[in-house]
Amino acid sequence: VTGTGGPSAGSGNIGVSVTSGGRLQSQGTGTVAITGTGGDAAAGDRSYGVEISGVGTQVSSVNGAISIAGTGASGAGQTNTHGINFDSSALIQSTGAATITLAGTGGNTAGVNSRGVVLDVAASINSVNGAVSLTGQGTGRGTGRIGVQFAPNASLITTGAAPITIKIGRAH
Repeated sequence: VTGTGGPSAGSGNIGVSVTSGGRLQSQGTGTVAITGTGGDAAAGDRSYGVEISGVGTQVSSVNGAISIAGTGASGAGQTNTHGINFDSSALIQSTGAATITLAGTGGNTAGVNSRGVVLDVAASINSVNGAVSLTGQGTGRGTGRIGVQFAPNASLITTGAAPITIKIGRAH
């Protein structure tokens, strides 16, 4: 699944949005790949590259890789331009050996809160034996440039032999 948010001014020009109980699943070895870029309106808010949000919303696989890549909007006046925004009790899950890779880059904007990967409000990443990798780059010129952010009640849990790798960066 690949998408780019629209160019209109305002909020929510999201590249790919999986919300409100939406599900992307592989029950075997098939891969799940999501790539999104926030829309580049001159001003706006919450134009994420990829949004995964809401109770019952799930991205999962048994043995095929899960790959999620997002780049936030880059309009000069944009705010909250996270590469990947993952929240509100949504779940990313590997029930076998599927690897989970999240790579997010915040939008290159003068606005605040340009974060690479945000895990917020009870979002959960779970894996049994598949490696988990989070890479986040906070960019832009405003405050709040964070590579990877874990917020209240967010979790990353492995129950088997799965290693966890977290890489963070911040553009200067």
